[in-house]
Order: sequence, then C-alpha cells, then structure tokens
Amino acid sequence: MSKSAARPNGIVFFTDQQRFDSTGVHGNPLELTPNFDRLAAEGTHLFNSFTCQPVCVSG
Repeated sequence: MSKSAARPNGIVFFTDQQRFDSTGVHGNPLELTPNFDRLAAEGTHLFNSFTCQPVCVSG
C-alpha cells in the first residue's frame, strides 16, 4: 500500500445562511443540493452538529 493510499482525503463544508433542513439529505424535497446529498450519502455524514458561536441568527 502506498503512503497516499493509507491517508484518506477529507472535505468539510462550512455554509452560511443555511437552515438545518435546506439540503435533501436533511429532508428538503426540492432536490436543490444533489451533489452535496450524494457526497453525504457516500461518505461520513454528521446529522447533529452544533456551534457555540453562530455567525448569523434568523429572527
């Protein structure tokens, strides 16, 4: 096994101005994010994540 094959690649998405249900993987039926949904289905996906200091707040 080569050195590069032993280390997996990782991608972390940080989005702004997005509600918890705005992607298909989180229940939105409008198919607005097909590539994101595919990546989430094929890889490791965290359904619950939290921040101690959100960047924005909707009112």
